[in-house]
Amino acid sequence: MLIVSLITGSISNKMKSQVKKSTETAYRTKILFDANQLIQNAKNDEEIIGVTISQIKKLLDKETFVYLSKNKKYYTKVLESLEEIKDLEEVSNETIQLVLNKNMKAGYGTEYYKNDKFAYIPLSGNKNIFGVVVIKLKQNPIEPFENSILLSIIGECSLAIENYYNLKEKELNEILAKNEQVRANLLRAISHDLRTPLTSIIGNSDNLLVNSKSLDEELKMQMYSEIYEDSLWLLNLVENILSITKLEDGKIKLNYTTELIDDIIDEALKHINKNEIKHSIIVKRFKDLLLVNVDVRLVIQVFINLIDNAIKYTPEGSTIIISVTKNESKVIINVIDNGPGIKDMDKNRIFEMFYIGDNIIVDGRKSLGLGLSLCKSIINAHGCEIKVSDNKPTGTIFTFDLPIKEVTIHE
Repeated sequence: MLIVSLITGSISNKMKSQVKKSTETAYRTKILFDANQLIQNAKNDEEIIGVTISQIKKLLDKETFVYLSKNKKYYTKVLESLEEIKDLEEVSNETIQLVLNKNMKAGYGTEYYKNDKFAYIPLSGNKNIFGVVVIKLKQNPIEPFENSILLSIIGECSLAIENYYNLKEKELNEILAKNEQVRANLLRAISHDLRTPLTSIIGNSDNLLVNSKSLDEELKMQMYSEIYEDSLWLLNLVENILSITKLEDGKIKLNYTTELIDDIIDEALKHINKNEIKHSIIVKRFKDLLLVNVDVRLVIQVFINLIDNAIKYTPEGSTIIISVTKNESKVIINVIDNGPGIKDMDKNRIFEMFYIGDNIIVDGRKSLGLGLSLCKSIINAHGCEIKVSDNKPTGTIFTFDLPIKEVTIHE
């Protein structure tokens, strides 16, 4: 009975040990599986690092840091500020640099800085080293199976970071290529389409200088008028180019002020090309005074572009209506004309830079397709929207909103 008892106890202990090992193995395997899933779902490098540190702490129950060389800073499990974490003061920057330079392990349990209490493991992809995982061991080595899981998690982290950086580089290259294409289109448009007004200005100026005494006053005034109109067109074009470039680059900071919408419209009408006298421009104002909180200079440019656009694409004698309404939080502006309208196929693209469709401009001068693109950029920068629709029976309606400013009366 004693012998049977001893054998039974021995078998029982072995079974308990095997069950415990199986449970630990399953738990560690689950940690690796979860790490793989969570890392794949991470949106950026910091989230990838956060998941990696969290899973390593679950696996080893040891203090873990990650130094990311691109950001040149350390991360903990919760990506918190590390100023008050004393353990970080003991991390060797010299060892960090050794690992980054040689792409090899260092610290406790290695031939380099083996007396260090931290283990330093490189985060390396196929071509680059992205950082270093730092684990505080306190003279307690990592078991072989745990080490294999650890290296697998770090490998998943490295691969995910490499893929993320490759994706960001690809996106950056696409943006650069798009910007280069925009720049090429702009230069091409400028080189071809600015010749007409510049040639007209130079020709009229030269004629006035050489033949001024022999020209009658009526002809002189006509030349002066053409020079003025061409110069104004060029100035408006340059303003559009500068404004849209700064808006697209995010270099313009909106200077918000509170102004009457009627005053903004009146100021814009003062800057309209003299061709307006061949059109009927009607302003339908709101019954009450409306205040808007906007960058006045940019919004005036929106009105100028939309009205000038209506003038250019409608025949002489057409009517242009600027109407002002409101809803609970926005002032609604409609710029309406009764011209030939815009084709359905062009409606979805007219706000794109350099898109001009096949609409014919009344004065024969080709547009660069910047005005409406600038309008959209300005209105969107204010957190609002601009859209185009048909004016029945004929014509076009451009509608945009602006943030209303409520007046608080203090008694």
